[in-house]
Amino acid sequence: MAGLWYFLRGPRALLVIGASIPISLFFAIITLHLLGRTLNIVSLAGLAFSTGIVVDAALIVQGNVLRLVQQGRDAWHATIEGTHEVMPALVASMLTSIAIFLPILFIGGLEGQLFKTWRSRCRSRTRPRCWSR
Repeated sequence: MAGLWYFLRGPRALLVIGASIPISLFFAIITLHLLGRTLNIVSLAGLAFSTGIVVDAALIVQGNVLRLVQQGRDAWHATIEGTHEVMPALVASMLTSIAIFLPILFIGGLEGQLFKTWRSRCRSRTRPRCWSR
């Protein structure tokens, strides 16, 4: 959070982006519970990896909304329009993550089980960012 504070230079942006982390973590934990999975070192690695993806997506949306506000739009309409403008890029990012983790489905043995757990953590953590339209 200190790094975000330094670069964003304002509490409002920090609050918005900082809120995306626990919200996505909440969805990930609910998904893990529904799948009957537990937290272990592999699942924590997946959560750590996906935190970067979530923060990146939030920064992209925040930057675009800020640009629209500076152009004179009110905050509400800038938020809606800014999110819609970057949604194709966020969906493309999500599809790229899916393309990277899809081959993991075909790994067998112990390695397959470890990576399957990691993949489900990343998927459940990054999915909520696309539901925020």
